[in-house]
Amino acid sequence: AASADPDRISHTHPCRLPSQLGQLSTVAADLFDSLGEEVARSSEQLGTLRGRLVGVTERLAQVDDALSAAPPEETTELCDAGTGLDYRAAPAEGSGHLFSAASRPPWVVAALERA
Repeated sequence: AASADPDRISHTHPCRLPSQLGQLSTVAADLFDSLGEEVARSSEQLGTLRGRLVGVTERLAQVDDALSAAPPEETTELCDAGTGLDYRAAPAEGSGHLFSAASRPPWVVAALERA
């Protein structure tokens, strides 16, 4: 006995196969469209992150140059003072610095001014 399921394919009702293939094609196209949109969003996010990484790398090179030109006592102070200090990253909006102006230690301010 044939089932009442209209999507069931049997040798007695082969004409349903093209209809089901059409539905499968539509579902697959929707899935791949959604996947393509997600890939595009991810690619855009990666581009943004790459740009930020380039900026951080350039800024780090400037800080490294400034620190390498600093007197040895300042770099020793940096190494010795690493514990107990609470430096916080500056907010992302409008800031290209590693620390906010309020949180920079005086020796970093001096090193950056010399750079």
